[in-house]
Amino acid sequence: MNGNLQIAMGDTLALTLAASLLALPAAAKAQSVIKGEAAYRERIALPPEAVFEATLEDVSRMDVPAVSLGSVRVEGAKTPIRFEIPYDPAKIDERLSYAVRGRILVGDRLMFTTDQTYPVLTRGAGTEVKLLLVRARGRRPAASAVPLQGTRWKLVHLGDQAVEVADPKREPHLILQAEPLQVGGYGGCNRLSGKYELEDDRLHFGALATTMRACVDGMDIEAGFHAALEKTRTFAIEGQSLELRDEAGAVVARLEATAAP
Repeated sequence: MNGNLQIAMGDTLALTLAASLLALPAAAKAQSVIKGEAAYRERIALPPEAVFEATLEDVSRMDVPAVSLGSVRVEGAKTPIRFEIPYDPAKIDERLSYAVRGRILVGDRLMFTTDQTYPVLTRGAGTEVKLLLVRARGRRPAASAVPLQGTRWKLVHLGDQAVEVADPKREPHLILQAEPLQVGGYGGCNRLSGKYELEDDRLHFGALATTMRACVDGMDIEAGFHAALEKTRTFAIEGQSLELRDEAGAVVARLEATAAP
């Protein structure tokens, strides 16, 4: 009986050990990661508070929101940004499609994001990915906002500097015509006119023609206004306010909708 008991116990121990060994690969697989690198083309440095986020998603169905299977967050991000997204391989179905999405936030403002699909894991894709981030577009105007075109926009800030003019008839302003795409206005001393390009929230002013008056007051504001228009690449409207932004998303001028004096 003792011999049989020892044999039985030996068999049980062997089976337990074998089961444990079989379980080890599964446990190791549970620590699988997607390795990636993210960058963008613009030659601008990220502020210290910038945060990079990457998410592994199930993108198999176009008619439902993507399902997140793992994510990572990198604070104080500097390009190129190297990251790893942990995921559970048991949740991966070879018949489905998966992709990695990335973005860079500064506070609650989206600065850069992916604008295309970066597949991983299945359908010939591997576990490494390189993301090319593009600059996020500014906010489009809400339905209740004043329209960009046809509105008289009075200049109220150049960067962070307030613009105050005693005579309302000499306040710098813009009016953008819809057809044709032409802009007219006043810089503070001289009248201005020219063409502009508009696509979604992308806004670019062409070379502006001006009158040639010399004024005692208003020339500094006019020079700053022209410089801001040259730098403008996007715009955002909220209520009665218009922001003109440069390529990096910085506000170069703020204007307000106003009636002609």
